[in-house]
Amino acid sequence: MVTAVAQRLASQRKEIDDTLATFALSPTQLQEVKAKMRVELERGLKKDTHPTASVKMLPTYVYRTPDGTERGKYLALDLGGTNFRVLVVKIRTGMRNSVRMYNKIYAIPLEIMQGTGEELFDHIVQCISDFLDYMGMKNTRLPLGFTFSFPCNQTGIDKGDLVSWTKGFKATDCEGYDVVDMLREAIKRRNEFDLDIVAIVNDTVGTMMTCAYEDPKCQIGLIAGTGSNVCYMEEMKNIELVEGDEGQMCVNTEWGGFGENDNIEDIRTRYDREVDGGSLNPGKQSFSTILKDTVRELAPNCKVDFILSEDGSGKGAALITAVIDKYLYAMRFSDETLRDIMARFRREMENGLGGDTNPTATVKMLPTFVRSIPDGSEKGDFIALDLGGSNFRILRVKVSHEKKQTVQMESQIYETPEDIIHGSGSRLFDHVAECLGDFMEKQKIKDKKLPVGFTFSFPCAHSKLDEAVLLTWTKRFKASGVEGMDVVKLLNKAIKKRGVNIMAVVNDTVGTMMTCGFDDQRCEVGIIIGTGTNACYMEELRHIDMVEGDEGRMCINTEWGAFGDDGTLEDIRTEFDREIDRGSLNPGKQLFEKMVSGMYMGELVRLILVKMAKEGLLFEGRITPELLTKGKFETKHVSAIEKSKEGLTKAKEILTRLGVEPSEDDCIAVQHVCAIVSFRSANLIAATLGAILTRLKDNKNSPRLRTTVGIDGSLYKMHPQYSRRLHKTVRRLVPESDVRFLLSESGSGKGAAMVTAWASRLADQTRQIAETLAEFRLTKEQLLEVKKRMRTEIQNGLSKNTQSTATVKMLPTYVRSTPDGTGKRFTARPTQCIFLKIGKDGQ
Repeated sequence: MVTAVAQRLASQRKEIDDTLATFALSPTQLQEVKAKMRVELERGLKKDTHPTASVKMLPTYVYRTPDGTERGKYLALDLGGTNFRVLVVKIRTGMRNSVRMYNKIYAIPLEIMQGTGEELFDHIVQCISDFLDYMGMKNTRLPLGFTFSFPCNQTGIDKGDLVSWTKGFKATDCEGYDVVDMLREAIKRRNEFDLDIVAIVNDTVGTMMTCAYEDPKCQIGLIAGTGSNVCYMEEMKNIELVEGDEGQMCVNTEWGGFGENDNIEDIRTRYDREVDGGSLNPGKQSFSTILKDTVRELAPNCKVDFILSEDGSGKGAALITAVIDKYLYAMRFSDETLRDIMARFRREMENGLGGDTNPTATVKMLPTFVRSIPDGSEKGDFIALDLGGSNFRILRVKVSHEKKQTVQMESQIYETPEDIIHGSGSRLFDHVAECLGDFMEKQKIKDKKLPVGFTFSFPCAHSKLDEAVLLTWTKRFKASGVEGMDVVKLLNKAIKKRGVNIMAVVNDTVGTMMTCGFDDQRCEVGIIIGTGTNACYMEELRHIDMVEGDEGRMCINTEWGAFGDDGTLEDIRTEFDREIDRGSLNPGKQLFEKMVSGMYMGELVRLILVKMAKEGLLFEGRITPELLTKGKFETKHVSAIEKSKEGLTKAKEILTRLGVEPSEDDCIAVQHVCAIVSFRSANLIAATLGAILTRLKDNKNSPRLRTTVGIDGSLYKMHPQYSRRLHKTVRRLVPESDVRFLLSESGSGKGAAMVTAWASRLADQTRQIAETLAEFRLTKEQLLEVKKRMRTEIQNGLSKNTQSTATVKMLPTYVRSTPDGTGKRFTARPTQCIFLKIGKDGQ
């Protein structure tokens, strides 16, 4: 047995050695790479070959390294990832040179990274202002050095035109522009302090200068981390892009492009071709020894010392957030991808509206039989029931017309225990009825017969306004005997003895639209972004195959939470989305809702943190029982962590309660994870809402849409960044629209009352019409009497003796037959056509 194990181990080792053999470069191959790099370096330095060189060799206008005589107080910015540092550096000279640094790290939210250049630099200046306040230096004019770790074409030490964004940045109106000028303009806009921006450098130059202060012989700066680059001091006479031959200048090689012209294809392995970037190997020192030995072997005539930059540009937090960006890359969408998702949802909407395609459509597009928004004429006293989660509300809504239309509301929240949510349907509705009785008792209205509106926030098929068949439970509800049944009948049965009757049933999105429509009659969309998510909008009747009629409009409940249940979104779902789905009560259903709603967002972040901790990227690899417990990281924690000022403090508090003892870098990383997850949610909601808005625009055949979106939900209201992200993305995706987002301050209950007012008014109108038309209705006995009288009058009109006084004159016409179809000449027959002339004697 031992021999067999040894043989198997030897075989496995040989397989590993064979696999890794392609990574082992011989001294000859290394010399070839060295020679090729040397060629590319020289091509980048020369004016004629620079445009096509893969190694760009960008001049930095840094002409020398520190010589130890530097002294003074300086401000430094270090921007190279999703967070950046602001530092005050105090340099003292004397018997022993010393450098003292004070710094703070600030996060850059994802919407700022991908917003406008003005927003990005305004955010940077806001953070500088905070730091100067913190240091008590607002009134001190300091020289500022700007570490800007992105490719720039420099024309001076304080001039740098951004070539292109990297590392997830996409701020508009920056590429091709001088970032120093943009920073200066932002400082002017804030008008709180003044700084003298004297230099812009990238991270390799910053690293070289840091180490050169410790060792004046340092002439090379090397970054070997998430990315890699190098700079060095080159002789001016060799830099053809810059005038002058005397002295030296630091050149930023941007050597990451080496090989883009395929000149190292012979040493790339199939694994290199599969990997789109290098990865970090934290904790291993054999390299970020091998480097030193290999350099000395390839450059035997050079004595090289390696100095670690202890406080180099970026530090650990920047490295970690760079790893996160790559780790969660699939959760970040370009506008092109979002427009593609818009198109997919638009197709699903059309499938849901079509009579032939609706049965297999995932987005059901359910008619609600609500045909208009409030018009200002509503009035009355109503009760509204609002059931959509573990708590439900009962409201009394009074709509009055005095000087102007006003709404008064009184409400009470009742709990729905878990055993009732998962019990029988009869128990659920009996519980609602008991709570209604309690509310009516407290309001002293138990003897009043008030109209009731029912907000029921679950997918239902309507055949009229007061009938709703439950299609499926969502939001953890599992009450038996309700699916496939009319919930209005079930509730009316339970509340029958209360003396009230359900006039209308709507879901929460319709209630939200109607609530906001009361304040703004342009509102024609309702959205919920909270524990769950859904949307409704006003559709043209001619497009709704499930409802008869072509004139007017009707509100459609999209039930967009099921978008993707047919696999439409598989290409953008992540491993964490699939894990969320597997652990849910309804696997394979409501997949879009599980990607975007508040019910799942905290859990999504927790799963990501657990995996990152397991891989050693967070918390030094520590995983606590609390972190492993489902539900311990909630969506409210995501909202707290993303607050601009106290967010990092909140992150530390929350993570400490989970037992992980986070470092500052951990807190920044977790904040960034939260931002990516919540930003994805806002982006996906923006894409589906964009599809609805473009449909409204097409329905109106208008070049520009002006509309209002009524919106409600805890995630939208409580998250500090969510609403702004959503609004900006919608306006970017649907630029030909002017959209007002109106927050529903009073929830969907008021909207249910508005629908009830409309239904009640419609019922009154129907009753009045019926009363008016009642005298025109004849009973069977009356019709038989009319028949009898008519027969008598016909006989009177035919009789010679009574014809003169008959009211029905029965006049002869002398037309004696009808055509017989033979085409023969007409001949008289012994019958005559009689013309009835009915008189006016009141019979």
